Amino acid sequence: MVRILAVEDPTPAGGTFNVRYFEITFFGGLGNFVYALRGCRPKIDKSGNVLFALPIKDSPVSGALFLYTPDGIKTVVANGDPAPLETNANLAFFQSLNATQPPVARFLRYTINDAGTIAFTSRLSTGPLALFQIKDGKIRELAAVANAAPAEDGIFAGDYPVLLQNPRGDIAFQSGLCCKRFPEGIFLSPAPGLVANGGFELPGDNGLPAGWQIVWHESGTGDAFRYDSGGTDAMKGTSVLRLHVDAGGASTFVLSDEMPVLPTTSYVVNGWMRYSLRSEEDSVFFSVIQFDAAGNAVGFDEVRGVKGDNYWQWIPKRFLIRTSPAASSIRVRVGLVSTTESYLDVDDVR
Repeated sequence: MVRILAVEDPTPAGGTFNVRYFEITFFGGLGNFVYALRGCRPKIDKSGNVLFALPIKDSPVSGALFLYTPDGIKTVVANGDPAPLETNANLAFFQSLNATQPPVARFLRYTINDAGTIAFTSRLSTGPLALFQIKDGKIRELAAVANAAPAEDGIFAGDYPVLLQNPRGDIAFQSGLCCKRFPEGIFLSPAPGLVANGGFELPGDNGLPAGWQIVWHESGTGDAFRYDSGGTDAMKGTSVLRLHVDAGGASTFVLSDEMPVLPTTSYVVNGWMRYSLRSEEDSVFFSVIQFDAAGNAVGFDEVRGVKGDNYWQWIPKRFLIRTSPAASSIRVRVGLVSTTESYLDVDDVR
């Protein structure tokens, strides 16, 4: 048996862990005490990593969300940390309600999946309660009180009493709604995109986007490059991946870096393309190749575009893949095959 922590142990955020609750005398009575205990319940993944939240004593930071691993305890997020840039606010999930008691983790819920992706709720310093997800050290906001809900459901309102996350990172949550037909709903937030730099905003070497450095031609000549139009020609952001086939016809393909996946798991892969093909022999390709740990291909999925289904307008390409039991990574491949000079723009691959 391993002791993870005890009262008065030092925390990685400074100060010491404080888990003692004595008299319940602050405003709100027993309800606030229940929130305090509920906010401190640990969660565990299949590797034995433990996620927990506790108040902190003798530190400017009143509390934090911590992760215990075999390497020790680290701070995931602390009270007062900046929330994602678009919120223009800080996290505020611990609150001092009584000078004689430790700060209370009010409305804080959290979960961790077996891939290490963390979801949690927190109030913002500006007031609203929000839902966040942390993957690979990056935090993103999924929902917040007063933000628009999907379709015609009005705006999110109230607490998030149910918060579930699957191994892929999809999140299901319950939320109150305001001001339209329905008072409450259940919502699904898809996992973060599989594809690194799928918006092609980060530049790499040789004029290509970072993470998309492999280019080849199976016939003729052409090129591929990151095209930054300042947003004029992009589906989202400012840049796209542009493939070009020279006059006389050719084929151009671009392959992404490897990206980790879980075996025997379903993923939805999305991307946007625009092109205008002139011949029945012309095609565009959007493919996913699965690899095992040794680098052997163990799965392949693909959708194509042909003459007549696009006239230089952004249209989505989307398909569901099921990874092989041996799969540990994937690569995304895009390609253009044309008998005449032609272009293919790709954006927002995820």
